[in-house]
Amino acid sequence: MNRMCRHLNFTLRTLLLAWLCLGCGRNVRADAIMVTKAMNASTIAEVSVNDTFIRVDLEIGPADFAAFADILPDDLYEGVTGKREAARLRQVRFFERGLVLKADDQQISGRMIVLEKRRRIVRDAITGQPLKVQPQGAEVVLHVALQYDVATQPETLSITPPGLSDSQRTSANVGFIVYHKTLPVTDFRYLSAEETLDLNWDDPWYSRFHNINLKRQFDAPVSAFLYVENFEVRKEIIVRPRDLQQWTDLGIDGKQTLTVTEQPGLKNRVA
Repeated sequence: MNRMCRHLNFTLRTLLLAWLCLGCGRNVRADAIMVTKAMNASTIAEVSVNDTFIRVDLEIGPADFAAFADILPDDLYEGVTGKREAARLRQVRFFERGLVLKADDQQISGRMIVLEKRRRIVRDAITGQPLKVQPQGAEVVLHVALQYDVATQPETLSITPPGLSDSQRTSANVGFIVYHKTLPVTDFRYLSAEETLDLNWDDPWYSRFHNINLKRQFDAPVSAFLYVENFEVRKEIIVRPRDLQQWTDLGIDGKQTLTVTEQPGLKNRVA
């Protein structure tokens, strides 16, 4: 199951969609969703923050090869730049001046662990979740996985995309998403400048970017939606079991995950 599926899965770190309705609820309607199209960017970056390392999975499209030239294979690098240079030297330069990560304002070094060509992952236009059935003939991209080791759990993480030497703007079209201990901190957004994230290691749900535009859709621990119509008043509530446990005993204290068989009984207790 991919990361986006885990985001919607029923665990203590994710959302319990508890629909508490007043009225007969004849019609089902969807809440408004902000669509950025960032999941369709030429380059996709998935950043996973863990206890001892940070992994960045890049899906680099041909339109952005020049911006990521220093980590391209030798043949692609020569084709893009017209030059030859040892890959080892180029990679050192990339981690210093390309995709830069800082933990507590200190730049951290990384290493490449995957470099391969593959078909682009085609994603849902709303959620960014990979389609279950991938269409044939998708664009060929370069998949690169980078790992940055950290000695301690940092309080902040800053991410800077590759930039032009004479400009503060990014030189690549990058759509990105960040996971803190498998929980998405934001929905798919564009990475166009340095962005800083405050990391909450006790409860990654509360990890936040300084940039308010990177706020994910379901950001609050409890969200309520009220619909008033001619013959019906409907209330929808989205709440995490972990937060609801503080108000009423759901029998989940100390649990890290909730099994599928536990879900029906838990939803009844929530209601």
